Amino acid sequence: MSKITMEIESRCLYTSQDERQVSELFDLSGICEFADDIETNNDFDIAIRSDLDRFKASVAYDTSETVQSDQRDSAITGTRTSNTEFTRTSGTGTWTADALKGYRAWFYISTAPDTGTWHDVLSNTTTNITVESRTILAGATRVMLQAKTKIRHHIQITPRADFVGSFYQYKLTKKISNVDGKFKWFGLKGTAIPRNVDPEFFAGLGEISNGW
Repeated sequence: MSKITMEIESRCLYTSQDERQVSELFDLSGICEFADDIETNNDFDIAIRSDLDRFKASVAYDTSETVQSDQRDSAITGTRTSNTEFTRTSGTGTWTADALKGYRAWFYISTAPDTGTWHDVLSNTTTNITVESRTILAGATRVMLQAKTKIRHHIQITPRADFVGSFYQYKLTKKISNVDGKFKWFGLKGTAIPRNVDPEFFAGLGEISNGW
C-alpha cells in the first residue's frame, strides 16, 4: 500500500547572538504523536547539520498496545471467509464503508471470547473487513473493534561527540501511511555549550529551540 513521504525542515537555530561563536550540540529532545503504523514502518529520520558538520539519527518506536476487554466495542457476529477477511452476518451491527481503516479488530470463536487474534483493519465495506496479512483465527465467528489511539512519544537524541557549529538546522523525514493518517510534530529543543570553556559551568545556558 502506497505511502507519502513528509519532510519538515527547521530554520537555522543559533546558540548565541554572536553568530561567530562555535558551540557543541550534545542533546536534542522533542515530542511527536502518531498511531501505530500497520504497514510496519514506524521509523523516521532526523538529519541535523551545522555550518561545520552533519549528523543523522533514526527514531524507532514499538507502538504495540495491549487492549483490555472492557475497551472493546460490542461483539459482531460473522464468518471468517479467508485468512484476511471477515464477513458480517446480516442484521448484526452497522459498518460504514472505509470508516474502519486503522481500527484494531479482535477475532474469536463465540465459545472462547478470551482466545483470539488481534489484527489491524486495512479496509472495509458495509459487510466485510479486510485485515493486514496475518491469519485470522480459524473458525472465528465474532469480532470486536477498537478505535486506534494516537500515541505521544518523547524523542531523545544524543549527537555524536564534538558535533559543533555556530548554528544548527534539522530536517525530519517520515513516511505517512494512508491507512493510519496523521502525524503530529511538536518540534525539537537542543542544548549546546560554547566551545573552549568549562562545560560544567555553561551547561544549560545554551538552550536552543525552534519557533514552532
